Amino acid sequence: MKLLIAIPTNDYMHYQFCECLTKLVRRLDEDEIDYDIAFQGATLVYVGRDKLAQKAMDECYTHVLWLDSDMVFAQNLLQRMLKVCQENDIDFLTGLCFRRKPPYTPCLFDRLEKTDKGASYTAIMSVPDGRFQVGGCGFAGVLLTTDVLLSVMASFDGRMFDPLPGFGEDVSFCWRARQCGYKIWCDSDIELGHVGN
Repeated sequence: MKLLIAIPTNDYMHYQFCECLTKLVRRLDEDEIDYDIAFQGATLVYVGRDKLAQKAMDECYTHVLWLDSDMVFAQNLLQRMLKVCQENDIDFLTGLCFRRKPPYTPCLFDRLEKTDKGASYTAIMSVPDGRFQVGGCGFAGVLLTTDVLLSVMASFDGRMFDPLPGFGEDVSFCWRARQCGYKIWCDSDIELGHVGN
């Protein structure tokens, strides 16, 4: 396994995120996991995500751990996600997190549809225990294989995170991945939190 930790960011990262990332990296070193970290600043988050995805493909990483720079998480986040993916043959896994602002709903969706008038999707309001399929998710804490990126890039002329009308960049990627036949899974036992003031 060769892992890229991909972090789109602006100029500022909260110290709590930096603490979590430092602990996660220390744990990766202890477990002798081959990894690199890439930060990508961009005024448009989808441009930053596209550049990080391109790096992962160009440099032959096998997995990408996407982390938003306003998140907090456990130091064994990757190990827990990898275990779920390996035991269940999963290519696309998200942990559970909630929106930073009220009404604090999960960043999960059970249906994504692209229509002539834009987008239609339904937020998941009640989260089951354990592992379950979702239609889409935010990218605050996502582990996926680089094969997912390659498939989406090939099927959509290189437009991986380019926002579809009515969708954010992360949900747009989810819609495209599902069109390529990938299932998106969430494990509600793997939690991340938004940094909030």
